[in-house]
Amino acid sequence: MPVRSVIAAPEARARVPAGRLRVAGYAWSGYGAVRRVELSADGGATWQDVPFVENGRRAWVRWETDVEAAPGELTLMARA
Repeated sequence: MPVRSVIAAPEARARVPAGRLRVAGYAWSGYGAVRRVELSADGGATWQDVPFVENGRRAWVRWETDVEAAPGELTLMARA
């Protein structure tokens, strides 16, 4: 299984107020430990490392971070 990452919050197409936004998700791998997760708040133009808040067994992690949501549309993407 290839390395995967998913955004669990906020939900897809959610309407959120401008300002600080908590983004959380999971990443997992079928081959070994997840070493890094990155988040983009601009559709993939730039990426930032996100911290793990829980290391699970069998190569999965839970992560979360805050981003500044400007008024308008925001496209979140995660990669591991």
